[in-house]
Amino acid sequence: MACVFLSQLATGDKNIIIVGDLNFHLDKLENQDTVMIKSVLESFGMRQHIAEPTHVAGHILDLVISRDTYDTLSDFAISDPGFPDSSGNILRDHFSVVFYARAAKPASIRKTVQFRKLKSINISNFKEDIISSSNIQKAHEHADTDTLVEIYNNELAAILDKPHLCGLKPSLSVHRALGLPRSCTMKNTPDVCLNANGRGQN
Repeated sequence: MACVFLSQLATGDKNIIIVGDLNFHLDKLENQDTVMIKSVLESFGMRQHIAEPTHVAGHILDLVISRDTYDTLSDFAISDPGFPDSSGNILRDHFSVVFYARAAKPASIRKTVQFRKLKSINISNFKEDIISSSNIQKAHEHADTDTLVEIYNNELAAILDKPHLCGLKPSLSVHRALGLPRSCTMKNTPDVCLNANGRGQN
């Protein structure tokens, strides 16, 4: 399953970051699972960045994986979050893994949209157009309710688009590309800090 997953990612043309608890002791270099994982990653052109223990028992269980041809990750730090419960006992067995990832600012999408000026609609013309509509007059020939609703909606939309009724007003809008949090202030290729759960921080 892991090979299928990695093969699908490896054939893409975008950079990738894989994070998570694989529950393998990668600090045990002679371990059969460790040897297999490293071999699979190398065969797909990927590398694992964490070299310090991420578990209280002294093992490397939490991994950060990326393509070995991209130098986008840096400043890896392993720390103990030390979250206590109400009795003061530390609630953790894994440490926190923090690193920086360089990411380009997504380009904004610009497009022109049109909307109807319904507040200025000419009600008299609107009524006349509905009454004189041949499509609506012939709608009773269809017994299917869905067809009747479709005819009615399409004809009303066509009537509302007529310039003499209410006209269309152009408007230019800019949409942010999806991907990075709105709170990130970015220029060119800034550093974005990712914590252990994969969320971005400034």
